[in-house]
Amino acid sequence: MENLFAAFETTSPEQWKARLEKDLKGVTFEQLSRTDANNFIIYPFYTREDLAAGSSALFRHTDWSIMQHIIVEDAGAANTLALAQLNDGVSGLAFQLSGPADLSVLLEGVELPYITVVFEAAADDTSFADRLRAYLDTAYPGQTDLNVYINTTSPDQQPVNRTLSINATGYNNRGANSVTELAAIACNLNEQLHRLSATGDLQATVRKVYISLATDTLFYEQLSKLRALRVIVHTLLQSYDITPDVYIHAVTSHIYRSHIDMHSNMLRDTLSAMAAVAGGADAVTVYPYDYAVRTPSGFSLRMAKNIQLLLREEAYLHHIADVSAGSYYIETLTRQLAEGAWTLFRELEQQGGWTAVQAGLDRLITEQADQLILSYKEGKKVLIGANKYKNNMETEIPSFRPGFPAPHHINIAQALS
Repeated sequence: MENLFAAFETTSPEQWKARLEKDLKGVTFEQLSRTDANNFIIYPFYTREDLAAGSSALFRHTDWSIMQHIIVEDAGAANTLALAQLNDGVSGLAFQLSGPADLSVLLEGVELPYITVVFEAAADDTSFADRLRAYLDTAYPGQTDLNVYINTTSPDQQPVNRTLSINATGYNNRGANSVTELAAIACNLNEQLHRLSATGDLQATVRKVYISLATDTLFYEQLSKLRALRVIVHTLLQSYDITPDVYIHAVTSHIYRSHIDMHSNMLRDTLSAMAAVAGGADAVTVYPYDYAVRTPSGFSLRMAKNIQLLLREEAYLHHIADVSAGSYYIETLTRQLAEGAWTLFRELEQQGGWTAVQAGLDRLITEQADQLILSYKEGKKVLIGANKYKNNMETEIPSFRPGFPAPHHINIAQALS
């Protein structure tokens, strides 16, 4: 078959730059470049020459679990809401527990083999993992393939259902850049693998690795961040000579969630969710737009679900695996994030690993958060409704609900208030 492109001359990057400067009347390629929060130079365009050899799709799944976040204060009421949400189209549940909950009540009628369920236990509920193990052993004896996970930040947590779990949502919500976030995840995972390797057969102990992290509105960076995460995790797992499945759960970030003109949060959440799906998340939680100010309403829960249904049923994002594979920019940014995070991870390990670097990691994240907030206060970055394009028709601005933002988390709208 004739090559349709053979009749066209190839254009080199230098020719593109010369044409750019001519059309923009002297504005240069370098002047259009910028430096992002990761200290990467973002160029105005990328070409085939920027691609690394052997670039290919990083994941093969196409669909994802549509999660609904449910705050559990009463197990019975939460169960009723969970069943209603499942009937309305969600395929997973993310329970945020405010205290010890009776799992037999909370999960009554919930068929765990067919959905994804994530639990975020209360900080002082130290026995939750044991209770969950006991429940699963009784209700689903011998079933080790359930998609049931615990969101935990501690590497001390013993595997539940042969799954290592990392709750990394706090890094983005504290203001960490993506390189630091990915390096911290690698450090946490390495700590867990190192401890377990000393006690027995890792391949037999670890069936799956579950990682939850937050995505924000920097679409291309967040998409690339999830792709880079798979590269880093698989590289680390290979060093231990094990091949567990990797399950990534993305949640929409709270860092840009605003109490001002709060319906605009739906736009931010749509962008964050789309980045998560295109980046290869296995499950996505979109927080209700009013999550920052009150117990979510029925309408806000429905909109949180519908955002994902639109991405699936209208945008058809569930038809193609790794849709951005081969993009010159995305592939370059994925490689930069993976390499930058791996370099920082090795530095953290040389300093003593997870436990030893916590204080230094906290200082680094605080510095990055301060720089992020300053960029909004100086007007270099825009949060619509907060520091630009304010809704003058909004006469009563609600307050943040108690507990939001979480301790050590930052919120741009709050910082600008």
